[in-house]
Amino acid sequence: MTHIKEEYLRRYLKKVPRIIRNALKSLSDANALCVFLSLLERGGYSSRASLKRFFDSEESALNEIIEKLEIGGLVRQYVESIDDLGNDEKTFCEVTKFGRLLWINILDTMDRNVIRVVPNIDERYRDFKIDTLVDHSLKEVYNL
Repeated sequence: MTHIKEEYLRRYLKKVPRIIRNALKSLSDANALCVFLSLLERGGYSSRASLKRFFDSEESALNEIIEKLEIGGLVRQYVESIDDLGNDEKTFCEVTKFGRLLWINILDTMDRNVIRVVPNIDERYRDFKIDTLVDHSLKEVYNL
């Protein structure tokens, strides 16, 4: 297997923000992609307990998946009260604005009609473009 020289890896990878690399890496995991899409289908959020039941998943496996999505900036977890910490029924996973925008723009570049795959995406996100999240210097580098 051929490997790219380290100097080239550094040169090109530094042009891509870590959050985007992490997001794409987390979506390349089939389990994480399933959980992410499930959250989008549920309107963007769900309790951890509900996800655990839906996927019939062990807690440790679900923790690993959600952590990947969090590292990618695609999902965040929250509780409404400090008293709810540790209670999966009251701990929620929510797709972040970045996660929604990234997914919408991935689909949008394929075909504007593909967005219908996830029918519950909030209307206010349909008109956002990913370039609102990209540094202007990167726009110049990639002719965005």
